[in-house]
Amino acid sequence: MKTLVAYIGRYRVEGNQWVTSVQTAWAPEWVGTEQRRTIEINGDYANVITPCVKCLTGTLEKCLAASFDLNGLNNLYHS
Repeated sequence: MKTLVAYIGRYRVEGNQWVTSVQTAWAPEWVGTEQRRTIEINGDYANVITPCVKCLTGTLEKCLAASFDLNGLNNLYHS
């Protein structure tokens, strides 16, 4: 893993968005903000996608942050 982002807070779901009201964060400037992540359902998994960022080639890409087994059997984390 080359980077780390960590935050906690209350969350809610709005459509396909997972919205966290940040109470504590690794980056202090995130405290008091809302962090939005897109949720994509793929079969038995809910994939949490981070906002687009520019990769080394300069193109926009999305990053899979986590994948949750909707059957509750497993949590798979990706970098």
